[in-house]
Amino acid sequence: MGQNLIIESTAVAVIVWMNDQTRYGGKIIPAINWIISRVSSGGSYGSTQATVLSLKAITLYMKNFTEINGDGKFVLRLNGQKV
Repeated sequence: MGQNLIIESTAVAVIVWMNDQTRYGGKIIPAINWIISRVSSGGSYGSTQATVLSLKAITLYMKNFTEINGDGKFVLRLNGQKV
């Protein structure tokens, strides 16, 4: 519901758009930048599903493009410990 649904829908759209970058290339980067701007200070996107879909979209983007626009740092934590 609400913001979580918008984040989830945007992430799914990016995942699908990556299959046809020629057609949707102009939409992918703004959508990824929007998703990245929505991350909380704790590193989540609200619901578990919104977080998982966002991370899938970002990971797929990073596999296909050499850089993400903007400054940022990704830190992976497992049970509160940096990995």
